[in-house]
Amino acid sequence: MTGKKIINTSGFTLLEILIAMVIFSIGLLGVAKMQISSIRSNSYSQEMTDATILAKDKIEELMAIDYNNRVLLNDVDTDGSNGGGLDDTGANADYSQVTGRYTLSWNVAIDFPIQNTMTLRFIVTWQDGGQTKNVTMDYMKFDQI
Repeated sequence: MTGKKIINTSGFTLLEILIAMVIFSIGLLGVAKMQISSIRSNSYSQEMTDATILAKDKIEELMAIDYNNRVLLNDVDTDGSNGGGLDDTGANADYSQVTGRYTLSWNVAIDFPIQNTMTLRFIVTWQDGGQTKNVTMDYMKFDQI
């Protein structure tokens, strides 16, 4: 009786399995990095949306009132003439309010850019990762003659 060995060559060796697992792990790390980037982008988009909604709400409130309302005409620091002071934020702004993590500032430039027209600039600022982010919107309101 001669001893014949039957060699089964179907299947994978341990080394092949380990190499496949390393390649698969590298692919998973790439997918995880893309997921983290996606989460950050979604978070920033949500912040931008919240800031825009906050500004739009105040815009609608101010656009609904009369041109000669004291709230609009009260450019207390009178820096709004000729469009100056429109970029002021916080305590330097004509008006400011804090809502959660957002600070909404708005400035009024009376008779700018033309007579009987006022420019309203709304600036929403917030902190994100140590950086100051902002959304700025300009609207014009005219005095109906």
